[in-house]
Amino acid sequence: MKEINIHERYGKNLCSIRPFENIYQDHVYLASKILYLFSLTGGVLHVQVSRPTYEYEPNEMGRKIKIILKNNMNFDYKSDFFEFSFHCSDFNDELLNMLSKVWFAYEHVTYIFFADRKGGLDVKRMPWYVITSNAKSFVMFKGAEEDVVWIGKSKELTFDHLITS
Repeated sequence: MKEINIHERYGKNLCSIRPFENIYQDHVYLASKILYLFSLTGGVLHVQVSRPTYEYEPNEMGRKIKIILKNNMNFDYKSDFFEFSFHCSDFNDELLNMLSKVWFAYEHVTYIFFADRKGGLDVKRMPWYVITSNAKSFVMFKGAEEDVVWIGKSKELTFDHLITS
């Protein structure tokens, strides 16, 4: 059972879900949350990752994602996939599966779900609360605690169904 907290400190705009382990059940749970957040916004998913863990081969993972993406012209990577980012407006089961693997394969992971199809905000290394205050969005990210999924949201969005599904 996951412990879900909505934090008062951030005006109830930040949620934490724990614990997460690199096991099949947690990959499935994480994928369901990614899919759900995308369905709520229906806009653009922006992905930023860096610092692969020792357990995974970053070149292989980055190449697979680049192949999966229908439009990989916006796929940007540095230093042999030690850091990459991309955005997409639709995704399939294969990409969803890779996103749950990426979560556990990299130390810094941020998935931004923009409600606007343009998603025109430059978000590189921007804190979740700046992103959500400038664009209607959810931001799923990894913090210092490896076993916690953090989700920030814009004021006009809600966590209601996210925490009950």
